[in-house]
Amino acid sequence: MKQCLILLFIIFFINELQAKPSSNLGLPNINFDTSGAIKQDKVNIIDLLTLKGTSTVLSCDPIFSSEGAKKEAIWYKDGSKIAYVTGERNAVYENRTLNFNSTIPQVGFLILANIKMEDEGDYWCLRKDNGQIGEISRIRVSYMTQLEDNIELVATPSRPYEGEMVEIECAFTDAFPAPAVNWFFNGSILPTRVNYVVASNASLLIYHYSIADMGFYECKLTNFAGTTQAGVTLSLPLSTSIQSDSLQQQTNDILQNSTLMFFIGCLSTACLILIYLFGGMIWYRFSNRRPCHGRISLWQSILRADPALAPGFRKVVAPMSAHPRLLQTDDI
Repeated sequence: MKQCLILLFIIFFINELQAKPSSNLGLPNINFDTSGAIKQDKVNIIDLLTLKGTSTVLSCDPIFSSEGAKKEAIWYKDGSKIAYVTGERNAVYENRTLNFNSTIPQVGFLILANIKMEDEGDYWCLRKDNGQIGEISRIRVSYMTQLEDNIELVATPSRPYEGEMVEIECAFTDAFPAPAVNWFFNGSILPTRVNYVVASNASLLIYHYSIADMGFYECKLTNFAGTTQAGVTLSLPLSTSIQSDSLQQQTNDILQNSTLMFFIGCLSTACLILIYLFGGMIWYRFSNRRPCHGRISLWQSILRADPALAPGFRKVVAPMSAHPRLLQTDDI
């Protein structure tokens, strides 16, 4: 019983979905004004890419025939009414001045002159008597923001050594549609070489850089609206011998600095030892001053010789008289 109730509920839910009217005729992201429109199984969408400042003409299929010559239609842009036409009268969007001299037949066209960025959107017409909707024209404006003349591409490293890998980043700009990237070398298309690889981010990789790779590299961005470019010049590769000479010079500088610091350290140590010995001698002579006749200053006493400070062994020498006297001994 429970399963039967669930089955009936599912059938009822499906019927409700089928009976619910569609507000956009099955086309997402389009704001249709469906008042008076009939339900259509299929409405074509045509993507139109235009340039800023150009003109385009949109046709209204429901009245573009002998049958609809006297019929009226309404033009919409993103769901808002913008113009009324008939099979014998065109409409100019926003009553703009036409910038072309060609004669356009009066058959219900919508003319967009001097297109602006604000004109992007979905355009369609609706026949008033039967609610038939024509195909939808989705207009997008192509543009390309030009790079400044002083922009230079970034090369890493900027001064490569011979045999190094170099990466050149392509400059990017605001554009629609996304521009195609092409690399040029010295004004010509990049030659086919094993060491040239264009990465997924459009950067140019140069493996094993050599003198043959020296020159001007240019990255060109191109789309429907135009082209812009920037470049960089890679100079003569630095030799590995120059690199080794530079390392040798750095090593010599380090050794010279080390030797100088060693001599300074030795001189400082010798000065400290001399100061220590001189200070010890002053302290000793000051603390062991012997009595003497007259007034002798400290500096004079320091300069006088002190037997206690003499090096080596010392023996006492007794003074002798000028006429020594012989000692007599008894005979044994």
